[in-house]
Amino acid sequence: MKLVIQIPAYNEEQDIVSVLTKISKTYSKIDDVKIILIDDGSTDNTCKYAEPYVDKIIKHEKRLGLAKTFFSGVSWALKEGADIIINLDGDGQYKPEEIPLILDPLITGSADVSIGSRPITNMPWFSSKKKFLQIFGTFFLNRVVGSTIKDYPCGFRAMSRKVASQLVFYTTYTYTIEMNILGTYLNFKFDNIDITVNEPTRPSRLIKSNTQYILRAMESTWVSMIRYKKGRLFFQVGSVIGIFLVCVKLGLS
Repeated sequence: MKLVIQIPAYNEEQDIVSVLTKISKTYSKIDDVKIILIDDGSTDNTCKYAEPYVDKIIKHEKRLGLAKTFFSGVSWALKEGADIIINLDGDGQYKPEEIPLILDPLITGSADVSIGSRPITNMPWFSSKKKFLQIFGTFFLNRVVGSTIKDYPCGFRAMSRKVASQLVFYTTYTYTIEMNILGTYLNFKFDNIDITVNEPTRPSRLIKSNTQYILRAMESTWVSMIRYKKGRLFFQVGSVIGIFLVCVKLGLS
């Protein structure tokens, strides 16, 4: 069984070596492990520092965004015959020591996708507003999509070859929401894995502001629902409009 651990990175020279040196190449029932770095147009020494510790560097000449960076790694892993692909961010937030937790449901066959579930309420570096947005956003998406994912935007995840070979991304901002919606549409088996996280050493380069993230997440949700679950989307939108019209009518009568 072949495992590819992919790490999308953009200007991560500060943390990348710390992340890579903690990744094991020995896992139960895994015969071959490859570690790859997908560099999304970094302008620092990310590639130079990572090179001694990885089997492959995929370099974008200019920044293409997280979704395309993620997909570049998945495409390479499929060509190399990967049976399982794990995504681990390069900023050190997620702990490489917990890869076995994410990997286990794929090894046992109990899941097609396993997703880390962060202890959002116990992360003091998250403001109260951000905690609320994370928790409410996941609740809202589960209700809209019909899924049972505990941490919708978490990037620490594993997927089987069956899943990876069916991934298609129409949005460029992030891949997590679209992947979760597509996976629900295709009836993939999901598992939620409780993980611990490190305090970030720098501000997020993906999320410039809560408002921007909400707008981009809504865009990704809308595009994905139109493509994969339009019946459910139109039913919910129609229900909201119907309830609103009934309330208006009752208020006028």
